[in-house]
Formats: sequence, C-alpha cells, structure tokens
Amino acid sequence: MNKKFTPLAIILLVAIFSISSFGIISYIKRPISSADYRQEKDKLYKDEILAAEEGIFRGKKFSSDMFNHNIHQWKEYKKYFENKPNMRGLEIGSHEGRSTLWAAINYFNGPGSTLEAIDTWGFYKELYQDPTVYNNFLFNLKHQIELGKVIPIRARSKEILLKFNLEVLDGTRKLYDFIYIDALHESRHVIEDTILAWGLLKNNGILIFDDYLLEQDNHKSSTKFALDFFMDAFMGQYEVLHKGYQLHIRKILTETFDPVKADVKGL
Repeated sequence: MNKKFTPLAIILLVAIFSISSFGIISYIKRPISSADYRQEKDKLYKDEILAAEEGIFRGKKFSSDMFNHNIHQWKEYKKYFENKPNMRGLEIGSHEGRSTLWAAINYFNGPGSTLEAIDTWGFYKELYQDPTVYNNFLFNLKHQIELGKVIPIRARSKEILLKFNLEVLDGTRKLYDFIYIDALHESRHVIEDTILAWGLLKNNGILIFDDYLLEQDNHKSSTKFALDFFMDAFMGQYEVLHKGYQLHIRKILTETFDPVKADVKGL
C-alpha cells in the first residue's frame, strides 16, 4: 500500500536531511591539524613504509621511526646520486642511523661515494643521550662503515663544521653534493648549523632540513624561525624543492667566491 506524506512530514524530512548534510560537509571541511597531516601522510605511504621495513631496515635495531614518512620525497632525488661515482654526503644529526642507512644505500652507492655522519651520540654530558643509541647506530651501519661508505664523526656539529669550512678554504677538503640537518632544534643551534653547512655545499647541491614545522612553545626559538631567517638572508641563492614538515632546497649561486682573488686585506 502506498504511503502518502503530509506537508509537515515532508518539511521535517527536508530539515533532517539538510542538518545531516551540513554536518557531513562541516566535518569534511574541518581544518587538518599537524597530527592529522602526519597520520594521513603515513597512511598514504603505508605500502612504501612497510616495504622499507621489510627490506633495508629488517633486522636492524631502531627504537623509533622518525624518517620513513620522508622516503617518498627523498626518492625524487635518487636520479642525482644513485650509482654515480664520488658523491659526497654529510648528515648532521644521525641518531640510530635510519636516514643514514637509507641515504647510504640509495644515494651513496656509487664507486668512491661516501656519507659522513656527525652526532655527539651522548659523548658530551650536557647533551645526554641514551648510550644504546650509538651502539644501535654502529650495529645498523656496520656493513657500510666497514666498506668505508659511512664515516661516523662523534663531535659537536659546530666544532666539526667550523673545522671543515677552514679545510675547504685551504683546499684540503672537497665540497658536498648533499647535506641533511637533523640536529638540535633551538633556533640558535639551527642557524649555526645551517650557515656552516651552506659553506660546505656545492653549487647545485641539495640541503634538507628536518622538523621545519615542528611545534615549539616559543616561536623565536623554533626551527622554522631560524630557517625562515636564513631563507630571507640568502634569498636568490637557492631553489625550494619541497616545503612541508621538511624543507628541501637546492643551492644556486650565480657567482662563485674565490678567496684567493678576493680582496681580504681588511679582514
């Protein structure tokens, strides 16, 4: 038997449908938090992350994963480094070596290519870390270290980067094709590492910063504050390749500074 709806019933049905639709639309359009963004990104690359875990990271000692969600973007740069000879990489902040291992296998696998990894690994009391972190790094990179593909440097980044810059100036150290910075996150440390690393990077070299969008209580002490300052100061000398939770740039100098030809009498 056919049921007839009264005008009042029709009005109520329309109202209920409209409210439900509005609720659904509002939910769909709600702002995405940084936590939601990371979750969605992890879901998007789930297959790739699982493949990585089952591949190069299988059997390794890692207490956490703060890198795998970056693999999708990092793969875009394999064409610049993979299987090429004499590629030089520098990592500032290595922790247990997850990013170190991925880069060594995917970027610095050509003949004569090397990746130097700088970290204190708890060597200094004021920069305390769990002593197992360094042991895990050595375990995870054992094969690459034995082959001379990965070179651990246990030191404060500022001290070793200053030393490297002086060696570049006197001609005893070559510049790097790739640098990754994931060290201390206070703005004063970030800007020190960034400027010193910039002096070690080749023209057309790639520089990657982790935790660009890391939420910190004091904005002026944040990674983002330091990197925004750097990008303003060095405007025109780089190309942004990727800007998200990480920041990826390419160095594009139009002029090369030659300390021999430069007039440095007043220095």
